[in-house]
Amino acid sequence: MRKSDGGLLQSRACASQYLRVLAGLSAIAFLLVWASLSLAAGEFMPKRSRAKIDWVDVSDAPVVRIFATFLDAKSLPVSPDKIKAAYVACNEKELEVKTEIKTFADMALPMDIALVVPISARFRQEEIKQLQEGLGAIIEQTRDIDRVAAFVDDGRGIARSGLVAAADAAALVSSTKPLGGGAFLYSGLRHAIDTLKQDGRSDARRVIIVATDGFDTEIITPKDVRSQIMTLYREAKDEGIAVQIIMYKPIISDLIPFFEGMSRKTGGTYRETSSPSGILRMVKFAWGEVYGQLVIEFEQPDVEKGDACSYSLLLEREFGAQVSTRAFSAVEFEEIQFNWIRFAIIAGIVLLLLLIIVIVIVVLVKRRRRKKKAAEAAQPKPSVCPKCNRSMLPEWESCMFCARDAEAGAAKPAAAGGAAKAGAQKADAKGDAKAEKNKKEEEVVCKSCGRTMMPGWKECLFCKAGIGGAGAAAAGGGAAAAKPAAAAAKADAKGLRICPKCKRPMKEHWDICLFCEAER
Repeated sequence: MRKSDGGLLQSRACASQYLRVLAGLSAIAFLLVWASLSLAAGEFMPKRSRAKIDWVDVSDAPVVRIFATFLDAKSLPVSPDKIKAAYVACNEKELEVKTEIKTFADMALPMDIALVVPISARFRQEEIKQLQEGLGAIIEQTRDIDRVAAFVDDGRGIARSGLVAAADAAALVSSTKPLGGGAFLYSGLRHAIDTLKQDGRSDARRVIIVATDGFDTEIITPKDVRSQIMTLYREAKDEGIAVQIIMYKPIISDLIPFFEGMSRKTGGTYRETSSPSGILRMVKFAWGEVYGQLVIEFEQPDVEKGDACSYSLLLEREFGAQVSTRAFSAVEFEEIQFNWIRFAIIAGIVLLLLLIIVIVIVVLVKRRRRKKKAAEAAQPKPSVCPKCNRSMLPEWESCMFCARDAEAGAAKPAAAGGAAKAGAQKADAKGDAKAEKNKKEEEVVCKSCGRTMMPGWKECLFCKAGIGGAGAAAAGGGAAAAKPAAAAAKADAKGLRICPKCKRPMKEHWDICLFCEAER
């Protein structure tokens, strides 16, 4: 019994030991998995970014330009290509505007830059050489419209170049020798601010890039340091000068909030590094921030002179992360520029529409005239008698006027016998001439064919009957009555057909009498 009990206890101890080992291995595996997931998440999850509005330009209002800094977690400027959208709010109310995002380097605005860097005996020779070569290469990347002022701390004083071309400033940085181990930070800042105030261009963006460890040989006590920082900060802010500060191994950590406040409140960025090579890297970041500064441009509608607006931005990156800025201090619209470009575009559109309308009207008028001419050309034109030049109806095969004149001439001999009788009646007719004239004017309907006659007609031009009609002609025996008889006698002599109604000769192809329209 005792032996079996000992074996049981031994087996239980081994099992317990195995369990402890298994638990330890499980804990190690869990830690490894957690670490790998954390690294993966840190690799793919968006870093914490920050953005701020540096200044707002409303000089070309209603066009507004907001100059902003957008930095990622590594203090690197974010390219506009990585920004999906930019939303603008005025007095906490979002504006429905179309924004255009670009960088300061894409603008035509000039830049005045002051560079304050230490080249002193506190650094090793190899580090100084690397810093000088790197700074020279960075300075030469400026645009032709920019100027650079170099203020180099050589350990004994400040070597300065003033606002000159980039190549001259780079030459000063490269040629400066470390002459001592002192530090003249505030002297360099003072020279930089005074140079930008006096020699800087009013239309230029002004920036100071400072590399320092926060120590100054001439000013040591914290009270005096704070006083100097506050004085320089106020002057830089009043002049609109942005201060970019790169802190290298700060000697007095309590002064960091003052330097950080100076940079942030003037529109710059505060960066720290712990190595001389880090100074060069941070200067590159600051340089990239200056030229990579975002410019959000838009046209604000319904803005009037005297309006004030406090702007804020919401920037959205390509993977969906959003970064917002604090509201910038209110800016007042002092003047609203007349948008000549918009006016020219609208005027051009209006003139183009008017030109199109005029062209359409001209084309329609010409087309209508052509149609009218074509319709007139399609209508049958009245023919003209080549002998008497009088108009003929389309259905006339011969001129009725010439036929009447010919018949009247043939009837003259037949009517000569009645001339004596007509002469005897002339005296009686003379007394009644006026009454007869009125009677003829009143009788405007032919008694023979029933057609309407003109008052001035002496006989009906349709049936060639006299004014008195066929009956009057037969009873009177005058010249008018003799015309049909003479025409009939002539037609009988020639073997022609005679109209049974008006007794006028008819041609063989006539179906009806063209004088009185009587049927055959």
